[in-house]
Amino acid sequence: MGHCDVPASDGAYGTVDDVVAVAFLSLPTAAFAYQYYPEVAAGLLIAALLRYGLVSSESRAWPAALYGVAAGYLPWLHLRFLPVAIAAVALIVWTRRRDHAAAAAVVAGAALPVIALGAYYYHVTGSFTPWAMYALTTDGALFSATRAWRDLPSFWLDRTWGLLAHAPIYLLALPGLVISWRNDRRLTVGVVGAILLIAIPAAGHGYTGAFTTPLRLVAAVVPLLAVPLADAAIAYASRAWFVAAFALLGVVSVQNGLTYNVHLIKSEASLHAATVSGWMFPLLLPDFDTPNRLRQLPTWLWLIVTAALLCYPLVAARTASPSQKPRSRSGTVVAAYAVALFVITGALVGAAAGLRFSGPRRMALSM
Repeated sequence: MGHCDVPASDGAYGTVDDVVAVAFLSLPTAAFAYQYYPEVAAGLLIAALLRYGLVSSESRAWPAALYGVAAGYLPWLHLRFLPVAIAAVALIVWTRRRDHAAAAAVVAGAALPVIALGAYYYHVTGSFTPWAMYALTTDGALFSATRAWRDLPSFWLDRTWGLLAHAPIYLLALPGLVISWRNDRRLTVGVVGAILLIAIPAAGHGYTGAFTTPLRLVAAVVPLLAVPLADAAIAYASRAWFVAAFALLGVVSVQNGLTYNVHLIKSEASLHAATVSGWMFPLLLPDFDTPNRLRQLPTWLWLIVTAALLCYPLVAARTASPSQKPRSRSGTVVAAYAVALFVITGALVGAAAGLRFSGPRRMALSM
């Protein structure tokens, strides 16, 4: 999914390939493989549904019915995907509103698995309501608006469960959101809306995912965030700061994914073993599993970084001179400088803080 009409500028497609490689290599795939989490399959289905609803011009009835079945199957993967499933069907019906056969087909296709799910719940609980199963548990409510409001930032900033702790490359998706908005507003609204419809129900149910694998509850948003990340990579590929940041954050993200895959301890959710520079990147992020989350300095530092990256495209567009040409720089040299600087400063910080890790030694993500 993405902007299929990207002009063939110098290195544009190679840049997108880099984004795809980093996005996939930074995931803790070994953890997902042994526990078979539904979020990975859901992310692929949601990305396909968004592409069909916003990018594709296909209007035949039978493909619409198949996409309807895919949308209706999302609640089977987890009930948290029911809101995004409803939104996907509504989106496809709206974009195919002049093709009555396709609109009817997507609704009929989605209804089949949803009705089957209700029948299954009725067989088990005596109720057709999708949340009837949760009424039988004592683990708490299926969704809490208060908990969702409080814990939604944890998916972004928390050092153990957050996306940035394991794949900081997605920091660069923030300026990409502004660029995506300029390129295709419908697609950007669809991507952001789908991300919120995935993250808000997850936060309202518990952002730790029952203390299982980090990134489990946000794995479904990774294909969606790849869209603004690719837009930013194409737009800023000629700027030294972006090349350096992409190289640095990409190395950290891939290293974290590799470390988790190789040194996974099934009974624990924490990241173990040494990283590139000998210290844990997640230690730079706040611990949201404490009541004083807003009193931690990293919380405010990363909020400032997030806001600054969102504002950067607006500032850059106003300050750039129309006649100014980007200076030619070697991306390889800039990337090498960035990684070398990270390794050196990381080792110094780790030595000063006493947080240097090595070999098979096990460590948690707390200070």
